[in-house]
Amino acid sequence: MSFQTKYTQVLSALLLSFIFMFAVRLFFYFSYLDYFSTLNFSGILVSFIMGFRVDIMIIFTFTSLLWVGLLLPFRFVYNTTYRKTLGLVWGTFIASVVFFNIGDALYFGFVNRHLSDELKIIGNDVGILVDMAKDYYPLQTLFGTLIFIAIIYLFFKIFSAKIIHQETKKREWINILLIFIIAFIGIRGKLTGMSFGVSDAFAVNKLQSGNLTLNGFFCFYRAGDRKSINHSSIKLPQAIKIVKHAIRSDKTLYPDNNYPLMRHYKPKAKRSYNIVILMIESLSAKYVDALAHNDYGVTPTLDKMANEGLLFTNFHVNGQRSQEGITSIYTGVIQPVRFGNYFGAEDMPQPHKEQGHPHFGVWDGDMFHFLSSKLHTIKEPFLSFCFTASTHAPYYSPGKEWEKYPHSTKTENGFLNTLNYVDMQKEEKTLS
Repeated sequence: MSFQTKYTQVLSALLLSFIFMFAVRLFFYFSYLDYFSTLNFSGILVSFIMGFRVDIMIIFTFTSLLWVGLLLPFRFVYNTTYRKTLGLVWGTFIASVVFFNIGDALYFGFVNRHLSDELKIIGNDVGILVDMAKDYYPLQTLFGTLIFIAIIYLFFKIFSAKIIHQETKKREWINILLIFIIAFIGIRGKLTGMSFGVSDAFAVNKLQSGNLTLNGFFCFYRAGDRKSINHSSIKLPQAIKIVKHAIRSDKTLYPDNNYPLMRHYKPKAKRSYNIVILMIESLSAKYVDALAHNDYGVTPTLDKMANEGLLFTNFHVNGQRSQEGITSIYTGVIQPVRFGNYFGAEDMPQPHKEQGHPHFGVWDGDMFHFLSSKLHTIKEPFLSFCFTASTHAPYYSPGKEWEKYPHSTKTENGFLNTLNYVDMQKEEKTLS
């Protein structure tokens, strides 16, 4: 392999960068054909064109200085070690973006949106993501790793190649100036106005179009730091006054000035309640036959509760991660109060007939049995909370007797079987 000039070498690396970015977008599109089926041909075409603009911004933002370093009109830029080093930096960046976006495409299947600034606040949950990649997507992880290595190798080969014409001319400084102008326009994505942002990706007035245009890496590096965002447009005392006026009632009491919106209502008669909250991992209305009528047949208990109990179908959650779900279920606004007692998997005996061990925590049946034993010993009224884990991917089977479908830890069948297992605990291990 050889190149006529250093310019053709850099242009070849740029072309290869765009090819890999386009390939990942194709992978994303074909992975979710049903999701993108609402887009017609023109909508898909426009989304890919807008996606090319996103790719330009990513590549230009993070590699344009490398172009300059490789194209400077000095003799040292033809040094093979120098060019290999910059080429490895370039290749490692493109490989990292491709690997990131493959992971983003898999993540999209869980939440129907791209990765954003979650990674900046994920903290100790990184280990869980690694476990899921290893256990739930082993082939995709291996495939992504091989692609990562292959991309770096290709860039190394490109910048190891011989350059036939190695001239240096002072007029090349004009080329460097043009490169800065091109890079500036490419990075901004626009000639005028504010630079291209996430909201500009929706060329077609459909969410699917924007998601096809965008990718996880762009959303991640353009998301900013949510801690630095000031959402306050008015002063706190005025805001509190406005909110209190909106929710005013002659039955409302505000018992603590330190928490100005914490309130309760004057009861006609004092009553005490025992409260038990069960939060089921990964459950959505789609799988509850009483709600979605999809006839999966794995939620007879939940169907009965939905038909005979008090059912809420119009509500809003404030997040998409487990800890945010806990907050939403408790209050919808604030973090839950500190519990008097907290019990984890290590506190719960596991004496029952499930086979093997779950991937997270303990089997839900064992947890329900433990919860039941505790509820019979604590003083009333009480508030209790438990969070299940058996329906969390990867979907390990507790045993054949709960498998209504051919089981797999990686498919919807596995989820349905684990949900069936959780639902059947009413007869065996819950409140007895």
